[in-house]
Formats: sequence, structure tokens, C-alpha cells
Amino acid sequence: RAMSKAASRRAEAEESMCVDDSSDSSLGDSGEFSAASPSQGQQRRRRELPPHLLKLKRTPCVGDKLMCEWRGEGFRAVEVVEVRKRPADNEHEFYVHYLDFDKRLDEWVDMVKLALAKPDKKRRLRSSDLTETRQQTRTQKRRFDEIYNIQMEEDPRIRALEKQREEATKVKNINVITLGRYEIDTWYYSPYPDAYASCERLYVCEYCLKYMRKPKTLAKHKAKCPLRGPPGVEIYRFQDLVVFEVDGKTQKLFCQNLCLLAKLFLDHKTLYYDVESFLFYILTKVAVS
Repeated sequence: RAMSKAASRRAEAEESMCVDDSSDSSLGDSGEFSAASPSQGQQRRRRELPPHLLKLKRTPCVGDKLMCEWRGEGFRAVEVVEVRKRPADNEHEFYVHYLDFDKRLDEWVDMVKLALAKPDKKRRLRSSDLTETRQQTRTQKRRFDEIYNIQMEEDPRIRALEKQREEATKVKNINVITLGRYEIDTWYYSPYPDAYASCERLYVCEYCLKYMRKPKTLAKHKAKCPLRGPPGVEIYRFQDLVVFEVDGKTQKLFCQNLCLLAKLFLDHKTLYYDVESFLFYILTKVAVS
């Protein structure tokens, strides 16, 4: 009898913690959610919120600091960087930056993954947390410069250009590339032409690095592509590893494609199209065939 009473009390407590989903899901004129019937997946997800998190009462805005479900490993602190609506279902998506991680892990998430942290009297989330996290890479570079006595030019114009660059590249434009038999998650923004920059996935020829939007186009291109490796001079070989030297002056298009591809995995890189003055060294692995 005591066990049944304890179970009933526990069930009542859990029921009191659950969110009333019957008046939830769509946004009204006042900013509060008006009546709608959420899916069973949304109801289940909201009931499973940890006790230290709260349900959102409005659509998040750019700059809001929230908690986001992260790869099935609990919730992480995030800042909303961008908001958009999916054309397919007109639902909101949010581009979030995880405060404790590098921005290469930034991603688009649905609203059901977001929650609000209860106020913590011991430690409040400071506005400088995001700045400290985003400037970590720059801080490490400054320490390197100080150790090796490299003088940094404190020019206001340089700082303004850096701020402008960060604003233009804060949202990753391409999420996945297909390169040969590999599918690779990208890390950062890359200035591909506008016709390709809005694609969620790019298909890249593994030989000439030409980029396409559709797999059919890639298949047709590979049937005609004359290259089977970097168009340069072989300068080193060890077993199946080969290094090529490619001149940007004679292979301009290839080197431009290489720079755009590399920018997907490098946060700070400014060389994209002016490649004529540079030599590129490419490490490759030769296939058995």
C-alpha cells in the first residue's frame, strides 16, 4: 500500500511538471503561442525536458541565449545567430552557435530542440561568454605572435574589416559536400557563387574539384573530366602517397576551386580567386587501380 501511494505521488509530480500541449505550437499576435495540436513527437520531446529547463513561450530571436538538445547528449548553451522559415512547411528554423564549442559545430535546428534555462542564482550567463568563445582562435593567435615577437598592426580599418568578415561568414552556407565516395560535413562558410552558395549539398569532382548542384551533373562531368590527379608536377612519392606542386598561374581554375573547397574547413582564409602568385602543394593518396 505504501509503495502504491508513493507511485501515485510520483505520477502526480511528473504530471504537474509536464507542459500542457493542448494550447501550444503556433504564434499569435501577442508573441505567445496560440492553440494548435502539436505532433506526438513534439509532445513526447517536451515531456522529456529536464527539470532545470523551461518550455519556450515565444519564437526565439537573433541574440537569444537558450539551451539546445545536442546529438542526444543532453542540452548545451547556445546563442541564436539567424532565423528563417523553411519553404516546404513554413516552420521556423534557427541557426545556433554552441557557446562552449568552436563555431564549426554551428547548425540549423528546429524549435522543438530549444528550451529556456531556469535562472541560476549562483552564476548568470554573461554577455561576454559568447565573445570569449568566438575570440578563442584569435586569442591563441595573439599568444603565438607574442611568443615569437610578431608585431600586430592595430589599425582601425583592419578591425573594421575583420568585424565585417565575421558578420558575412557567421552562417555556414553549405552543410555537406560529396567528394568521390565520401560525404563530408563542412565546418565554415565559403564564398561560392550565389547559384551554389544556397545549396545544402555540393557535389565536387575529386580530380578537378569542379563543384555541381546535382549528382547527375557530376556523373556526366566525370565521364568527360580529363584529369585523374592534380594538374601539377610530382615532387615526392612514398609508397601510395604523392605530393604535387601546382602553379596558380598556369592552373588558375583548379587552384580557385581548391581554395573554395579549403575555405569550408578553415575559418580564417582570404585567398580565393587571386591565385596567380602562389604555388600549391597537394598531398594525395594513389588508388590501387
